[in-house]
Amino acid sequence: AHALLLEGDESRLAVVEAKDWRTLRARVERHDAQEAGKTALLAKDYERVVAMVAAAQRFIADSEIAGDWERSDPEQTILWCEDGVWCRARPDRLARDRKVVIDYKSTTDASPATFTRQIVRMGYHLQDALYRQGVRALGGEDPRFVFLAQEIDPPYDCALYGCDPTLREIAEAAVLRGIEMWGECLRSGRWPGYGGRVHWAIAPAWMRFEYEEAAHG
Repeated sequence: AHALLLEGDESRLAVVEAKDWRTLRARVERHDAQEAGKTALLAKDYERVVAMVAAAQRFIADSEIAGDWERSDPEQTILWCEDGVWCRARPDRLARDRKVVIDYKSTTDASPATFTRQIVRMGYHLQDALYRQGVRALGGEDPRFVFLAQEIDPPYDCALYGCDPTLREIAEAAVLRGIEMWGECLRSGRWPGYGGRVHWAIAPAWMRFEYEEAAHG
């Protein structure tokens, strides 16, 4: 779906006419596709990917990012040096005027209640901060970063998300700390882990509550 939606590149896919991967022929074809740098898909799964991409295209065409999508290029690599540390980003879609970055995420649940939590849980807010920093390093203004989330099951619903100012501020600080730590490790040759002290596990609130209930209920 990523390759088809962003670049329309079916050449990166290899369709295997088999019901599943249990037959020797199917496994051989999958291996040959991987050796050629392609993603192997069963025919039934390929049909689902095509339907998924079509749903995403219809959504984009009727969304507030329709113009941004048309005025952007896929898979542009950004390289820059931050205080002696080389950084790299590869936006899914980068507007030609560098004012918008769009990142495509497939998910089992694109609803606001779930995906907004997933942004933090999966560290997507850090991606937002790093990619925007890369665009600024190239001389652009601070771009708008938009996540396009799409469910992997029919009807392949989509939704758009962004990080609010507070989350962006937290992410930017974390990215700067990370770059600083990485640079210090490179210079010193010391790569600290979790330290040599004992870390104590603390009973969570729900466990303490159950214990109190069982002891005094």
